[in-house]
Amino acid sequence: MALGFDAVRLRTVLRFANPRYLWNGRAGFCPICNGRTFFLVTCPPELLRNDAFCVRCGSVARQRHVALTIAVALRALAIRTVGDLAGREDIDVWHTSASGAIAKALRPRRAEALRRHAPVLTEYLDDVPSGDTRDGVLCQDIQATTFDAGRFDLVITEDVLEHVPDFRQAFREIRRVLKAGGCHVFTVPYYPGEPTRALFERRGDAYVPLGDVEYHDDALRGLIATHTRFGADLADLAADAGFDLLITDASAADVARYATFNCTTFVATRR
Repeated sequence: MALGFDAVRLRTVLRFANPRYLWNGRAGFCPICNGRTFFLVTCPPELLRNDAFCVRCGSVARQRHVALTIAVALRALAIRTVGDLAGREDIDVWHTSASGAIAKALRPRRAEALRRHAPVLTEYLDDVPSGDTRDGVLCQDIQATTFDAGRFDLVITEDVLEHVPDFRQAFREIRRVLKAGGCHVFTVPYYPGEPTRALFERRGDAYVPLGDVEYHDDALRGLIATHTRFGADLADLAADAGFDLLITDASAADVARYATFNCTTFVATRR
């Protein structure tokens, strides 16, 4: 499934890229747009999980690792790429983003748009209640969705949980909307050498930072605060919510072929 050259995204990347790193790009294969491509490196090595842009679809390293992990997790259902999910009536998918390379691959083509089980793509906006739409996009708070229990076979979140004020409630809500045996494939910045640490504390109805606030850039909301720094006990935290957690690191072969630098993806299966 070739998505075509994303010239607008490429111009944006090149505008802000540091020329000293561009020469570190490499040719390879993108498992999202499903074709040979070139991966454009625009940052230092420690930031590569959010870099190494595919010039065809604009995906970054961690998105490609998510796509590879989904293919492995759903191989029994003959899923080879995330794009295959757009055409399957027997697999219900919720992705908590309506933009980006994976969301674009999940979006049904015209003939598939009429299918009842098209993937659900949502966003979170602070001033939009769960279940409402803005500019044609469904909004959902991952801590309190409007979905029926047991609706989905697969939930995908990309670097979302670290920004949720109550990630434990988010885990419980994701488990609620998953079918038995369904899985939550997700990424978070991961620090296996330390325990999970809260960066905010709830006081009444407000969350107060416990130190310097760490911000990440969000395409819709600008800079958003990081509430949790996930560490070695993440599997225990998932187990407390009723999941079995599989931690998958990008192999050397994956890095060489798909430019999945410094990537770890998690598969939480609902018991």
